[in-house]
Amino acid sequence: MSQPVKQLDTETVFVDDECFRRIQWRSRRGLLENDLLLTQFLQFKEGRLSQLEHDGLAQLLELPDNELLDLILERQEPKDDLQTAGVLQVLEALRRLGDDQPGSHGLGQGQSRAFI
Repeated sequence: MSQPVKQLDTETVFVDDECFRRIQWRSRRGLLENDLLLTQFLQFKEGRLSQLEHDGLAQLLELPDNELLDLILERQEPKDDLQTAGVLQVLEALRRLGDDQPGSHGLGQGQSRAFI
């Protein structure tokens, strides 16, 4: 099934609002840590999710919660079917959440992984 998209420039194709809302709903997880991280990621994106990011996130959402958290926290690296540009881009963004904010507790550089 093809996803509806809107193109804002010649480089990047973004999913439409309905598609964004669907992936946002699918991102609700049983494991609180995943739910919080995915919610923060989607809030940061402010409704502008590229088709590549959408496809990568959709692949990640097929995983069980514990496997997803292990990937986000860099306890594991993506293998086989998960080594796609979209998955790698979303994981990188999830791993860097909060790194740009002063006094943040982002996941980058191993600073705050102990709390999760």
